Amino acid sequence: MVWAQTLGGPHGGPSPTPQLVDLPIQQLYPGDLVVLTGIGFTPGSQVILEPGFKIVAISNPTITTTISFTLPFGLPNVKHKLYINNGNTSNSIDLFVIRDVLIETATSTVADVSLTEVN
Repeated sequence: MVWAQTLGGPHGGPSPTPQLVDLPIQQLYPGDLVVLTGIGFTPGSQVILEPGFKIVAISNPTITTTISFTLPFGLPNVKHKLYINNGNTSNSIDLFVIRDVLIETATSTVADVSLTEVN
């Protein structure tokens, strides 16, 4: 029997389409450890965070069901989409980056603070 081969794919075949399992907690702080689980992670699969097409991790060559990474600092606190790309694009997960802000005023100063949500 002869098998079709596609150059660049694992064992000469096409790369599988990765699938992500939803995160148990979708509100995270910068610096938090994120563990993604799913199937179809091939060596060099990229974890991409939108907006901005930020590559935040690359899969381990020997582990095909989990990818761990630390959520980078400096991300805006808006809704992000996280997905895996190995030539094929996985489903996406919504992720909210939380950032604490401390506001201090001088003694006897009155400040009006308005909080809004974006997205």
